[in-house]
Amino acid sequence: MQEYDLIFGIFWYCTGGFSLFINCFFLYLIIFKSPNSLTPYKILLGNSAVTDLIFSMSTTFLQCRLIPNKWAFAYVALGPAKYFGEQVSYYTYVVQLHSLFYLFLCFPLSFGFRYYILIRPMPTMRQLSLLLFCIWLLPLGQLICFVNSQSNPAKIRAYLAENKPEYNLTGYVITGNHMIWEPLTPITLASIVLPMFPIYCLIIFFSRRVHEFLDRRDSGLALMIQACLPLFFVFPPITVYLAYHLELIHFTIAEYLVYSLFSIMPAVSPVVSIYFVRPYHMWILIRRNALLGLPPPEGSTNVDNTKS
Repeated sequence: MQEYDLIFGIFWYCTGGFSLFINCFFLYLIIFKSPNSLTPYKILLGNSAVTDLIFSMSTTFLQCRLIPNKWAFAYVALGPAKYFGEQVSYYTYVVQLHSLFYLFLCFPLSFGFRYYILIRPMPTMRQLSLLLFCIWLLPLGQLICFVNSQSNPAKIRAYLAENKPEYNLTGYVITGNHMIWEPLTPITLASIVLPMFPIYCLIIFFSRRVHEFLDRRDSGLALMIQACLPLFFVFPPITVYLAYHLELIHFTIAEYLVYSLFSIMPAVSPVVSIYFVRPYHMWILIRRNALLGLPPPEGSTNVDNTKS
């Protein structure tokens, strides 16, 4: 298993490093390069960038190997968090799940925003900020529940020694939850698995409604790519987790794959947004052409229009 530790550790550092860079760059574009036409929508973009940033930082700091077994869930810290002990590792995992749950809840917002402005007046920044705050209250409740559902690390280690005797986890920092010992655990973990399915139904609904109003290929492509992101980077790790926990698969690598696959999402999502939000994409093209001594790209004088 040490070879898995090394391979996936490198992978987490790569996805985390790129996520940190691209989301910081995305925030720079949102704060300093957003035209007036993006004033309300940039609240959603900024919220997405900050959430992706927090999730990628906690994921890279923790580098969690998830070991579900019957009633218990063990979290093996493979990243820098292990040097700070069990409590820091567990709280990092709490932040990771908190930001992941909030990320799930915010998925439909950009699609809903597109549909809303087609049938109603543009919402104000204050209204969008209040909406995001209200949505965040659900993950806040999840965070409080999860903080108070931590099981004794020594008992989790003993449980693994009894139920996974083939594992040698001596020297690893291990925390976890037990659904019998801590009744809040099932509620907290269900918030990661169950909501994504109705959430994705909302994404499909808003995408279709917007597509009915618009007849633009670039808008349709943007919606399609953004709607496909959960299919590639959210549902697969959820499926791996469920299949392994239900003992449908018996591969140790599955314990590493769950958060490795999740870690790709905050690296890819801002790239898609930067490309399809025309002012940001055009700003990059202008700087690239200036650096290479090329003429300004076509349409650079009208960067207030967006592709999405």
